[in-house]
Amino acid sequence: MATAAATRCTHPECFNDAMGQVQPGNPPIDLCLTHYKKAKGIGQPKTNGQAIVCARKNCQNPPRQDSDYCLSCYRKITPEAKIADGRKHGKHLLTPEDEIKVANLKAMEENAAYQEALEKREKNLEVEKGRHEIIRHVEEIGERQFLTQITVINADEVQVVPLEWLYPGRIPAGVPTFYVGKPGNAKSLSVTDLVARVSSGADFPDCKNPNGRRKVLMYAGEDPIKQVVIPRLKAAGAYLPNVKLLDGKSFKVLSQEGELLDKREIDLSQDIPVINHLIVEYPDIALLVIDPVTGCFGSKNTNKDEEMRPVFNELKDMLEKRNLTLVAVAHTNKRSDASAIHQIQGCSSMAAAPRAAWLFSHDPDSDDEHAHVMTCIKGNWAEKHDGLKLFTHAVEVEGAGKHPMIQWGESTPMQADDANQALKEKRETKNDKRGTAKTLILALIHDAPMTSIDIYKACEQAGLMEKTYKRAAQDLTDELTIIRRQKQYHGKMVWWMALPQHADQFEYKPDSKIPEQEEL
Repeated sequence: MATAAATRCTHPECFNDAMGQVQPGNPPIDLCLTHYKKAKGIGQPKTNGQAIVCARKNCQNPPRQDSDYCLSCYRKITPEAKIADGRKHGKHLLTPEDEIKVANLKAMEENAAYQEALEKREKNLEVEKGRHEIIRHVEEIGERQFLTQITVINADEVQVVPLEWLYPGRIPAGVPTFYVGKPGNAKSLSVTDLVARVSSGADFPDCKNPNGRRKVLMYAGEDPIKQVVIPRLKAAGAYLPNVKLLDGKSFKVLSQEGELLDKREIDLSQDIPVINHLIVEYPDIALLVIDPVTGCFGSKNTNKDEEMRPVFNELKDMLEKRNLTLVAVAHTNKRSDASAIHQIQGCSSMAAAPRAAWLFSHDPDSDDEHAHVMTCIKGNWAEKHDGLKLFTHAVEVEGAGKHPMIQWGESTPMQADDANQALKEKRETKNDKRGTAKTLILALIHDAPMTSIDIYKACEQAGLMEKTYKRAAQDLTDELTIIRRQKQYHGKMVWWMALPQHADQFEYKPDSKIPEQEEL
């Protein structure tokens, strides 16, 4: 924001106001916008009238310190643009000539390594156990040769092994599993409950935990670690020494000189090798949790299979190689008429990647807002696909106040599509009943105002629930179809409902100041 007391631009023969304090923490700028652009060598910088904004097209956010880009856009620009931006602000000390020398040296090293690898593969290509080489195909592209090896697996030579489960019957080991649902349906609480049981070795809601205590790597991308994640883990009974956490600042970008350029959230399109190295350092980690996985693919378009499929292939290879189980929290799209598996946000690869997927939604059999249900979207390797009911309730956590946790209920034969259909029918029924309540209220006050108490009694006698008729009254008030006012009645101030044309029976008229409405 510009300072209140503007000063004149210090450029000779300029009588415009200086820009002043445009960013908190930076010194005031004693030039006007025009001469500031000339002094900085900027052609046509975008401006919001108060401060220079991000250099990325159609972005009006203020830039980060020592950069032409805001934090969000900086993560999306190309590496070349980041180098140019850093050099412009004095962050890269290498000259263009030095960078060419470094690039040439790197190319020579890579070429030598390539030739060595090519000779080794030509002599004896390593074939995995159980695979047999059939053919090699050499293809020349330019001056380089590329070798394609084709192998087959003889079925009679394969040694079968039993399936491994992190959570028997529900979460297979070594592959991805998704927890899916709309906001407010206990997905994060349920994955926190899972982390607590895996880390502590506690039994699962419907079966024994056969694995004992295991270590967990948990990425918490939305909730603050100190105020939310740790207290919820404690409430769920987690064994904290077995839990390692990542947040939105755990991934750091450094320059060649070791200077910190950025702290960012996880990006699976480029961070899988980094995570793989981390698992090598901690090989006893059995579970990787990503909450949420939505938005964790960098610049990749999650609605395009051709961009997402290579990421998931690399991810599945790492999970299989490290015998690491992934449980990721995913959101649903807006396709309310689609089947549950097609409601997973993103392209078809998002739905195809997990071997198991579970939907978290409100319990259609209950009107309690804390009642939820976990139902099966897909379970490729499981024999049974029954769901579980669950409830959220708050418990006191020492030093952190009250925090919610999961209380598991009975099993249910409902699957995800059954739950969605039941919730849809329940919403339609509620809308019908609310419409009935609206019609009844309007009929009662058609000729004259009526007390709210008498209206509520009439609604109850008509078999309507309190939540339904009070919401109907609120909707009618918001739509200005009725008014609610106070008036003396038998010596007491009582709330009334009336049509707008009956407002003259109250102290306040529709075009005068409206007092506070009755709270429903």
